[in-house]
Amino acid sequence: MTQLKKQTTGNPLTNPKLLLLNTNNGYGEASLNSIMNPNDLYWDHVTQIINGAKSSYRQVQVIYLESDDSTKYVNWPGRPNLVKGELESCMRVFKQKFPNAKVLYVLGRTRTFGNQALWNREPSPYHFGWASKWAIEDQINGVPGTEYKGSNLLRL
Repeated sequence: MTQLKKQTTGNPLTNPKLLLLNTNNGYGEASLNSIMNPNDLYWDHVTQIINGAKSSYRQVQVIYLESDDSTKYVNWPGRPNLVKGELESCMRVFKQKFPNAKVLYVLGRTRTFGNQALWNREPSPYHFGWASKWAIEDQINGVPGTEYKGSNLLRL
């Protein structure tokens, strides 16, 4: 996000109304496990960032999600299925909190530095890739609870 902001701020090709907000707090509290819980303290942090930018949850249209869960479980296909469910839970929370969101970009973390480096290494990023693929396939195939358009959008 930092690099994206550098490349777009002041760029004449960037819409001047574009506002990029980085809601990562850098303390490992933006894991899928935190994001998928609408009452987690992580969301207080998000509110502070949005309010500080004089914006609102309703104005969010694009979400860039680069995270992972906090499990050490690495079994195949157990972990990808677990993460797929967590991603889908995050998507439902995003639609609740950001009713005007149009696009969600999902990118699995390739590595976490610091003390958590032991749990976010291969094969976890590989599993995250499969989880993302399967979550998208669920949406395409109309699996209940994964709708991204239509009358059932907010069904939980």
